[in-house]
Amino acid sequence: VNRANYGLPQGNFELDMNDGELRYKVSTPFLTTPISLEMFRFFVNTALSTMSYYHTPLVQILYNDIDPRVAIQLAEQEKPAE
Repeated sequence: VNRANYGLPQGNFELDMNDGELRYKVSTPFLTTPISLEMFRFFVNTALSTMSYYHTPLVQILYNDIDPRVAIQLAEQEKPAE
């Protein structure tokens, strides 16, 4: 999870060490500006696409005994250009 978090430009994974629950969160401070529907969609899409992107490597680490370094490196090599 830390290896995936390191390169993320927006948001982060959180792992519950008690039960293994994995979450991805995206946040930004909205002190005086109300959040628009467009901003809300951006944050939801960011969270969903990041979870989707890292889903396969994380499952491979858990169930196929693949080294975390290798799984994350392979996933990030295939990352589309921004």
